[in-house]
Amino acid sequence: MASSQPLIVLKSLLRELRYLNLQGVLQRKPAYCYVLDQYRKFQVTSEKNCRAKDEAEHNAHTFNCLLRSARELQELNAAYSRGERTVEESANLVGLKLPEAPKPLQ
Repeated sequence: MASSQPLIVLKSLLRELRYLNLQGVLQRKPAYCYVLDQYRKFQVTSEKNCRAKDEAEHNAHTFNCLLRSARELQELNAAYSRGERTVEESANLVGLKLPEAPKPLQ
């Protein structure tokens, strides 16, 4: 992880962890510690490389995508989960008018 791209992914990951609304200080949370430990563990040095080239970066990018997508899904559900519309409301929405129900014969 010698390039600046992994740092961008790391910052993005930590930002998504902040959006999870974890109670307390983020630096003390296990998820935060785990992400930083993994970045330190797979850091490319002159003496060791990670298992496959860019594998750790790819995993971090995938996890970041998962966190971001889950957050965006929650936001969309909150915005559009007001329930089902009635048939009459749906017809009015597109500019149609339902026929009146026939009156029962007596």
